[in-house]
Parts: sequence; structure tokens; C-alpha cells
Amino acid sequence: MCRRWPRPLGFLLAKVATIGEIERTLGIEAAERALHDVGTRITESVRATDLVGRWSALELALILPGAFADGVNAVVGRLSATFEQRPIIVASADSTVAMMVGVEFGGAAWAQQMTSTEDLLESATSALRSGLPVSDLSQLADSL
Repeated sequence: MCRRWPRPLGFLLAKVATIGEIERTLGIEAAERALHDVGTRITESVRATDLVGRWSALELALILPGAFADGVNAVVGRLSATFEQRPIIVASADSTVAMMVGVEFGGAAWAQQMTSTEDLLESATSALRSGLPVSDLSQLADSL
């Protein structure tokens, strides 16, 4: 549970693994548009109370109020299916291409043992960097 609000909190990072490829083949503007389109698709796939924003050059962040680890897992499953089933349209000055984008996820839910939001961020970052399977996200949150 969060300290400020007595409810669970999930945090999720989404890394667009294919942005580098898009940038090399179609240019930086096309890569930026692709990242924007990924963010739009994520925003359309989550609840109105969830927050989606740019975290870094390749990553988006999602704040999931009210989400325990199983809720974070459900969001990851839903988003993964969205990107596996439907390509995004990437446009450059020279061409328009429909392509599948690789999106990797890493997340965590606020665990009682956490003392700060940095713990939550570190857990999500560790999950993303380690390629932790979706099914293990709850184990990560429980192990803190």
C-alpha cells in the first residue's frame, strides 16, 4: 500500500526495443512518431486512471493506481498481446511502413517492505533489464 493513499500502486516501464532499427532505417523523426504511436496505443489500452508518459529516449512509464502485482501482470499481458497482434504504421519522408514493434515490459507493485518510491522504480527497472518474465513480476514485488 502507498503511504499517502491506502491503496496499492503499480509501476510499469515499457521499452520499445525496435526504436533503434526504425531510427537507422527511416530516420529520427520516424522513430519519434513510432514512439508516440506506441504511447498512444498504450494509453488507449489502460484505464483512464492510469498515467502514461515518456520516461527516456526508448522507454515509457505507466503509473497504475490500485494495482497489485497481479494487476501489473494483467496490464503487461494485455499490452503484449496488443503489440504482437497489430503493427504500427511508421512514416518517414520517403515511405510509410507497417511494422511490428518489439516492446519489453518490466514492472513492480508497491510492497510493504518498500520504504520509498525509489524502491518501486528500482524493482521495475531491474525487471525490465533482466527480461523477467511476466509471470515472475509478482515474485519480484513479494521479494522486496
